[in-house]
Amino acid sequence: MPHIGNFAPILVEAGRTQPVAKVLQAIEPARRLSLEESRFEWTAFLELAKVLRTRATDTSKKAAAAALNAAGDLASQRDDLDGAKTCLEAARDISVQIGYELGEAQALKSLGNLALRRDDLDGAKTHLEAARDISVRIGYELGEANALLFLGNLALRRDDLDGAKTCLEAARAIYVRIGDSLGEANALRSLGDLALRRDDLDGAKTHLEA
Repeated sequence: MPHIGNFAPILVEAGRTQPVAKVLQAIEPARRLSLEESRFEWTAFLELAKVLRTRATDTSKKAAAAALNAAGDLASQRDDLDGAKTCLEAARDISVQIGYELGEAQALKSLGNLALRRDDLDGAKTHLEAARDISVRIGYELGEANALLFLGNLALRRDDLDGAKTCLEAARAIYVRIGDSLGEANALRSLGDLALRRDDLDGAKTHLEA
């Protein structure tokens, strides 16, 4: 798959002809590949979502929501913030419509991160707290940890150092429990920044070296 040069037609054709359950399983690996390969554009997932929605079942709508979440994350990475917002809001709305709480939590987390990038701190807090609460309710630990990480970074932006510490330590503990090394590293980096803000140079050194 890393050698595929023309990605969009393959995704769209799969969405049109393959069993929806298989398409849904393929979306996350395709998203990860696209994040690593700049030649794969987020619009491929947008086209996939359009095709899936024409199949008009709850499973195809779930897959469409997953494709739109992938499109939103990729558009955000490519600095197309308006495109990201459109995709993520559509993913959230479809997920709410069919009761797909995992998709809703993922969309809300990404919308919260997008709001952070736009300095909309109140909007970010609303989205991220909702993402955290849904993730807790459905037992989606990665989603909970991601929301807590962003809430911790939001608290840092607001100089709420105690709130930041609570969120970031909770996020780190979950990442350790589920074996997500990248998430743990991101939490440790933010905890290092927090320690620097408090002039705790030894604590900052420990976190940042880890």
